[in-house]
Amino acid sequence: MWFQILEELELAFWKYKQERKRASPLPKDEHSGGVKDSLLANSSDPVEMRRLNYQTP
Repeated sequence: MWFQILEELELAFWKYKQERKRASPLPKDEHSGGVKDSLLANSSDPVEMRRLNYQTP
């Protein structure tokens, strides 16, 4: 009986944690995007632009 209750609480907590991850993006991502845009505007070097635009999977 206790095992079932703990299992259901764990599942509910996991779902809650997944929803919070998806709902709120990290503020760090917004800031790094702004920095990238400002660097792209000031750079005319093709190698530097390729490095800034490179996306890892």
